[in-house]
Amino acid sequence: MVKRGVAEAFCATGYPVAYVPNRAPQTPAIHKQSLGPGLHFGVFASPFWRKNVVTQLLSLGLVAGAVGHVMVRPSVDYLASIDIIEHGELPWEEFIVIQGSVDINLYVTLTECHPLSPVESYLMGVPCLTSRTSWLFKEDQELWELTTVDRPDEPAAIAEAAQTLLDSTADAVARARIWIRNADEAAKSAWEAFVR
Repeated sequence: MVKRGVAEAFCATGYPVAYVPNRAPQTPAIHKQSLGPGLHFGVFASPFWRKNVVTQLLSLGLVAGAVGHVMVRPSVDYLASIDIIEHGELPWEEFIVIQGSVDINLYVTLTECHPLSPVESYLMGVPCLTSRTSWLFKEDQELWELTTVDRPDEPAAIAEAAQTLLDSTADAVARARIWIRNADEAAKSAWEAFVR
């Protein structure tokens, strides 16, 4: 199991399950693209209910000059006045360049195991706001509070938390990278123990 807390539940029901978290992805060095004027938000998740894309895009209406970047634009009429650029589903090598070129990524989903999109974002030097549905950064309470929002179904809460995170980009990225490096070492050890 990749999600913390699930392995124990399955073990309690008699299944031989181990907790083995995801390893950190290897991200390439990129040349950031100029995306034009405005404050650029990546909302790169498939637009189905668990990923909460519509709510995240709606939060951009509360941010002056916000431009949203998505894989697929949700067909929701009330998002018509929000500046949204649709990129389609891209090969990872192309996607990572856009993900690393925005000012901030939003990954405020309703449920997660061990999301790698936020990890990729921080490794690319871009802050990423997430929900409190996974354990990412949980051991660093200040970082966890800075990088997450506790009301994922409220556009205003997302907009406010995103602005707070943007104001602390350098600190958040530096601390997240340290956490990611340590978590990856623990994941490597967990995988090696599982294989043994």
